[in-house]
Amino acid sequence: MNKAELIEAIAAADGTPSKSEIRAVLNALQFVITEELVHGGEVRWQGLGTFEVADLKARKGTNPKTGEPTEVPARKAPKFRPSEVLKDKVRGGAGGLA
Repeated sequence: MNKAELIEAIAAADGTPSKSEIRAVLNALQFVITEELVHGGEVRWQGLGTFEVADLKARKGTNPKTGEPTEVPARKAPKFRPSEVLKDKVRGGAGGLA
């Protein structure tokens, strides 16, 4: 599902907001989550999961073209950790979203 399809699905499920209002809310949500992660924070969404930043350590890797060993520097990466409710739903369980 892409963003346009998500907007369609939300509009069909709710029926009240316009697609432009849904698009504006989704854009604001993306902005707020991104800004929070950029500043080292995390966003917890009950029933969905947690958006956070992972610190990845430096490591040794291999260049796939040449096979030469190379150093991969330490970096930060966005990470999503799903909630137990979401995991249970995906597995086919009876957990409800709050």
